[in-house]
Amino acid sequence: MESERRQLFSERLLTKGRSYFFDVKLSAPGNAYLIISESRKVEGGKYEHTRVMVFENDIKEFRDALRKALEYIETRPGKQTAT
Repeated sequence: MESERRQLFSERLLTKGRSYFFDVKLSAPGNAYLIISESRKVEGGKYEHTRVMVFENDIKEFRDALRKALEYIETRPGKQTAT
């Protein structure tokens, strides 16, 4: 149940057209997990929400894979620089 989960941390990132939320919660048995949410406005003024949950026992592998993906984006050949 949602009432059994406790929020430990929350960070919001607002960008052009999208909002991202990074929330760390604690489950009833005491396990921490990360929820990454995206919210964006779609046609008709409604909002579309997408969520990814990463559990505590997977966090190191998730962090390593995310770091590799971000490094690739930042250093990829042919990358266009912002002007």
